[in-house]
Amino acid sequence: IKQASMTLVKMYMKRLTMELKSNRNSDRESSQDSLLLQGVHFAYRAHQFAGGLDSETLCAFEEIRQRVPGHLVGSRELLACIASS
Repeated sequence: IKQASMTLVKMYMKRLTMELKSNRNSDRESSQDSLLLQGVHFAYRAHQFAGGLDSETLCAFEEIRQRVPGHLVGSRELLACIASS
């Protein structure tokens, strides 16, 4: 079950990255913020359940982490916490 959870997180992170790249030029900043927050919270819950992230999922997660804007400070802190554990 834990491995399936990591597979799901990895797929979700890749989908989220694709969505963010495709919406990068649009003016829907709040939509992007919402997507990021959903992704962060989902990854955090899966991370807690599985006891950590595998290396592939961590790479996908790091890609998302780099896209978090400065005004989402709470999400940045959560991302740093997940990545360091």
